[in-house]
Amino acid sequence: MFKLSHQEILELLQNIVEFELAGAIRYTHYSLLVIDCQKSPIIDFLREQATESLEHAQRAGKFFISLGGIPKPRIASLEQPTDYSIQEILAASIAHENRAIAMYKSLFDGIDETDATYQEIRQFAQNMLTEESSHHQEMQAVLAEYKILDADL
Repeated sequence: MFKLSHQEILELLQNIVEFELAGAIRYTHYSLLVIDCQKSPIIDFLREQATESLEHAQRAGKFFISLGGIPKPRIASLEQPTDYSIQEILAASIAHENRAIAMYKSLFDGIDETDATYQEIRQFAQNMLTEESSHHQEMQAVLAEYKILDADL
């Protein structure tokens, strides 16, 4: 099985920092666009996701620094939905979580489980896989619930 080099781990952590910072901006932006007071739970949910994305970026950044790197102050590109309906926002959010899961999986799979140097980072990646998978399921449930509510209107 292919394992990542020290430099590749740093590059992946940099990408994660950039991606999670972009997520904080994405979710904050989306929360501003959902203005109907009946959708307050969705606004709260998106704001919570923004806060969590920022925390994830900070955690990945700490590991980056612990490996001797200095993270660059950049964010990943922000893709815009074709429209800003709740369904489109939630679908874009689910796609974002899918990409996060793939990044953390690459980090987890790329670290040799016998290499003590990177075990804390590997554990971080495993924890983030669990957390991001949970976010993904939450968003799918919110989207399904919204579709049901929207059909009733």
